[in-house]
Amino acid sequence: MNRRHILWGVLLGCSLLCLGMRPRPLTTESIPQRSRVKIQAQPWKSRLYRLQRDSTGQYAIYDYCDARIAVYQFKGAQLYHDWGMDELTYVIRRTETEGRSYIFVASPVGSPEYVERIRFTPLDSLGIEWQVGEERFVDARFRARFPFKHYPCYHDAEDSSELCGRRPASWQEREEYDEFPEPEPQGVATQVLAGDWTHKTFLFVEWEEVGQYALRTYQDLNRCASYRLRGNRLITQEDKYVILGSEVVGPSRVFTVYNEADTTRQPKRITFSSRDSFGVIWDVNGKRYVDSLHLGKVYVKRYVLPHQYELRD
Repeated sequence: MNRRHILWGVLLGCSLLCLGMRPRPLTTESIPQRSRVKIQAQPWKSRLYRLQRDSTGQYAIYDYCDARIAVYQFKGAQLYHDWGMDELTYVIRRTETEGRSYIFVASPVGSPEYVERIRFTPLDSLGIEWQVGEERFVDARFRARFPFKHYPCYHDAEDSSELCGRRPASWQEREEYDEFPEPEPQGVATQVLAGDWTHKTFLFVEWEEVGQYALRTYQDLNRCASYRLRGNRLITQEDKYVILGSEVVGPSRVFTVYNEADTTRQPKRITFSSRDSFGVIWDVNGKRYVDSLHLGKVYVKRYVLPHQYELRD
């Protein structure tokens, strides 16, 4: 009798299971579709730097000692365009869209009778690169993706060993560097401070307006302002010091040294203070340096001489 009850129970369970697996009737409910990728590019969110190609076909941001980097920048209801040596500010009358492009109908400040249509077309969904007229630009927030090359003045072109003595014009506009202030120290590199310092290199960097540290070099990193620790020696561009000893004091490593050229061996103290917990950026005498082990975390600007690259359209 118990076997019969068990058999009927199994049959009943199978029947209910089959009923539950019957195909559901079609309804008018829409099936979710994969959403289309939207273009996130918005040119008015950042400054755009002009890209140029050299003879190798590589795009780069070029800087000149007698001109600024060509840029577009939106400032409220105005559009600022700097060609490098000349500049013009437009008043934006209206904005139109045409396909992927943004078209700004604008007039130069003080000349409302002249109307121009300036087209910005994103070349990718993130708005990294833009086509403006016949030229290509890069959003300043992504400019680290392209090499930066300083083109020296023509008076140095005949002598490849003579570096341009003038600072690039773009370096003179210090007010631009206040857009994103340098962050306060973010931690202490405890493990690095307590580690081995017998072979370390620190390279000079500067804080830039787009929110990053930059290292400027004429191709050879040995030309950079630096501190190089080699055994019991501390070497800079100008001097060589003998290390008498070092100690960790708070967020800093303090070296007691004397200059090899100083016959009196007068000791002095050189302090390396960490600004983050990973030991990337360091403060030395009020200036910023990057540990060469983390060089990939800063923007390296490599300057070239005129004979090394030719610009092309």
